Amino acid sequence: EKLTIDKIRNRFSKIPVSSNIYHYLLSLDFSLINRYKRQYFESFDKQYRITLDSELKFLEPRRSVNSKFHKSINSMSSVLELKYDEKYDEFANYVSGYFPFRMTKNSKYVLGVEKL
Repeated sequence: EKLTIDKIRNRFSKIPVSSNIYHYLLSLDFSLINRYKRQYFESFDKQYRITLDSELKFLEPRRSVNSKFHKSINSMSSVLELKYDEKYDEFANYVSGYFPFRMTKNSKYVLGVEKL
């Protein structure tokens, strides 16, 4: 609740990047902030990995300086991602076939913008 855009921008100074990148970061405008809990899973053979993102929360920043975030939405959605090296692509459909739901493309950013 005490998080502000200025506090986030002040954190940029602690990132070990070049001056050009630092100033570029400061020039950006916030359109959405999202947060979530992430769990990691890996197949026994280590060829496939899964991330499960839950407790998604989206924050809409206000445009005025040092203001708190304008709107907050908690999402009941969860996002499960199957990750693997391209050389294992042939068997990815076989792996995803064990999930009891349909695989789709997803973007937490797009989901947050739509919710807000």
